[in-house]
Amino acid sequence: MSNEPNFTSVAARLSYLGALTGEPSEGKRAAAIGIGRTTFQHIIKRNRMSRSTAKLVALTTGVRAEWLLTGRGPMRADPTAPSHPVQPEAVPRQIRHETIEDEHAGGISRPAPSPDEFVYVPHMKAVLSAGGGAYPTEEESGELYGFRLRWLRAVSTAIRNLFLMNVVGDSMSPTIDEGDIVLVDSGRKLPTGGSIYAIGIDDVIMVKRLDLLPGAKIRIVSDNTALYSPFVVHPSELRIIGQVLWVGKTLVQPGFNKSHENRR
Repeated sequence: MSNEPNFTSVAARLSYLGALTGEPSEGKRAAAIGIGRTTFQHIIKRNRMSRSTAKLVALTTGVRAEWLLTGRGPMRADPTAPSHPVQPEAVPRQIRHETIEDEHAGGISRPAPSPDEFVYVPHMKAVLSAGGGAYPTEEESGELYGFRLRWLRAVSTAIRNLFLMNVVGDSMSPTIDEGDIVLVDSGRKLPTGGSIYAIGIDDVIMVKRLDLLPGAKIRIVSDNTALYSPFVVHPSELRIIGQVLWVGKTLVQPGFNKSHENRR
């Protein structure tokens, strides 16, 4: 018989997760599970949580989003697993070749690595602002992006801590531009000088560089210094969602090949 908690409401399940953090205040409990205090309060009051918020809490805490939303199934995918599971050793793989048919390049031979060499990271519909701030949307993307498992293990705290988000705004240009996708590691919450983080202030989320200052202060810095000035906050005013590990850019618009053909 399972010893896992069985709560009948979203509010009860979220309250339980908050209590597990051991934090004394509601604001600190909310930050520890990856959301803002206002969002935490609204969920408790309305007994309702969006799927995108559930995924964010799940990525931060390691519980199942489906359990958060419905109470069905185990709280964690593996109830016996520790909070930070040990990653298994990589299995040696053989690389094969296959012919890939492409309407532009014709049949070409490329290495075709085993699918086991890749991990698919979820893409969150919520956006990170590289500007004055943006509120997360309530929609779910459902998209998955593939990354090499070996690389992710080398740069991340754990595979389960990873997710992708889109960026809007120009405050981090030229490093991160509007429309870019960033890979965030929610296991990295301690700021190191000059690194880039996804952060939240109240219910506004953004992407910025963080600098630690004397007197337990944090300076929030934009790369586009011509238009955006740095500002200083106390750690209690800020929640760190995770560190940005990678930036993906698209240099042409979707449909470029078709429009190029039409101009011929």
